[in-house]
Amino acid sequence: GRFHRSHVKLIASQVSSLPPKLSLRWTKSRRMELAWNLLNELNPSQYLISHTMNVQQAKSAYELLDNGSALQIAFTYSDS
Repeated sequence: GRFHRSHVKLIASQVSSLPPKLSLRWTKSRRMELAWNLLNELNPSQYLISHTMNVQQAKSAYELLDNGSALQIAFTYSDS
């Protein structure tokens, strides 16, 4: 399908331990730093959040989610 033809690059990792020969170079803090840097660079919220709505519109937001018109909604909170 489109996923393969588009040559999408998918990076995933779930590592709880490393082989001893890599553990000195790839410390837990270095792996965490790399993960946060990639998330910052990729900014996944731009793809995952389909709508931004004021929390006062929560009822409408949940209706959009229920009928499949929204992927994810971020609520804003303002006094006005």
